[in-house]
Amino acid sequence: QRILLLRALVGKQKLLLLEDPFKDLPEHQQLKVLEYLLHKTPATLVATTNNAKYASQFSKIIVMEGGHIKAAGRWEEVQWAVKNNELK
Repeated sequence: QRILLLRALVGKQKLLLLEDPFKDLPEHQQLKVLEYLLHKTPATLVATTNNAKYASQFSKIIVMEGGHIKAAGRWEEVQWAVKNNELK
């Protein structure tokens, strides 16, 4: 997974689709990846995660349950939905 993540980040992509990019990374590396994704890449980023701590850093969050959108918006607007979802 680390190699796939690195390959996605190298180059000049305009869109990054990442499935749980923080999974299986040590916490210090998770923070570095998050910082890079949010502030250093010009690409539009779509990422999935079950980690509320990281999800809260993104500009728009979509909370899904059972394949349906339960809430969408900024963290302040959707955090109520997280309490009843799988995000931890």
